[in-house]
Amino acid sequence: MYNKFLIARLFLFWLVLLSTTSCLMHHGMYDDIEEKPTKNQQVQQSVSEYTKNRVKERGQYKGFLFGELFVSKAREIQELDQLIEIRNQLPTMEEHYGKRLDSIIAVQDNLILAKKEEIKEKNLYPLYEISHLFSVSLHENQYEIYEFDYSLFPNYTIKDVKQLMLVLLNAEQYQLFVHLMAQKPLTDNYERDVAYYTQFFTALDNEKTYKAELIVNILKVMQHIIKYGEFDQHVFCRSIAEEWMKSNQDFSNYKSLGFNPKEIQPRIVKFDDGVERLIGYNLSHQFQYKSEQETIVSELNFEFDLNFLLIRIYP
Repeated sequence: MYNKFLIARLFLFWLVLLSTTSCLMHHGMYDDIEEKPTKNQQVQQSVSEYTKNRVKERGQYKGFLFGELFVSKAREIQELDQLIEIRNQLPTMEEHYGKRLDSIIAVQDNLILAKKEEIKEKNLYPLYEISHLFSVSLHENQYEIYEFDYSLFPNYTIKDVKQLMLVLLNAEQYQLFVHLMAQKPLTDNYERDVAYYTQFFTALDNEKTYKAELIVNILKVMQHIIKYGEFDQHVFCRSIAEEWMKSNQDFSNYKSLGFNPKEIQPRIVKFDDGVERLIGYNLSHQFQYKSEQETIVSELNFEFDLNFLLIRIYP
C-alpha cells in the first residue's frame, strides 16, 4: 500500500525543484551556454562584414541572399580524406585480414602521415566558396544590386571575390525588389503567391548569363500581378512589346496594325534525342509605313524565353 504522506512530500519536492530550476534559468544560470555558430553562419557573417566595409564609402549595404556553401579541396586533400576514411573502416575488418590487420593499419597510418606532410609542404588548405546577393543604396532614387562569388580561407577571412552580376534600379523598382526578397503577398491568394515566388526563385537559381535582365523582368511581372491580381502571359508579353516599340523611334511613327495573333505562340524545338520541348514564346506585331511609291505592310517578331524575358527582336 502506498504511503500517502511520502507521495505528498515527493510531489512538494518536485514543485520546489521545478520552481528553483526555473528561477536559476531566469536569472542567468545558463546564460553562458550559447550555441556555437555553424560554419555556414560564420562564413556568411564574414562575407557580410567584408562587403559592408568595402562599400561603405559608396553607399549603404543591405544583404539579401546567400547561395549554397561549398568546400573546395585540392587533389591532395581529397586523397587524404580517402586515406582517413579507409583507416576508420579497418578496425571493423578483422575477420577479413586476420593477424595481418595490425600491420595493415600501421601502413595506412604511415600513408596518412606522409600525405599530411605533403599537404603541409605544398601549403594546401580547403577553401569555402559561397555567393551573396546584396544591394548598395547610392541615394534615394538609385540602387545597385550585386551578386558576388566569395572564396574564404579556413579561418573565414576573404581570399578572393568575383562579381557575377550588377543591375541598377530606381526607387520604385527597388521597393519591388525588397518585396520580392521578403516574399510579401502579391495577391489575396496564398497558394497562388507561393507558386509565383517558387517560379521566380527557381528562375533566378537557374539563370547564369542574363540574371540582371531577369531580375528587372521579374519586377515587371510582379507589377503586372499586383495590378491585375494574376499573371496573364499574353497581356504581359504584349505590354513588353508595346513598351519596346514606343521607346524605339524607328517604329514609334509607324501605323500599328496590331498583334497577329493577339496571343503569344509557343516555340517548340525538336532536340537530338527526338523529344520536342517548349523553349519559349513568340509574338508578332504588324505595322505599315509608306515608301515613296507604295504602302508597305511589315511584321516584327518578339521572342521571349520561358521566363517571359524578351531575348530577341527580328523582322
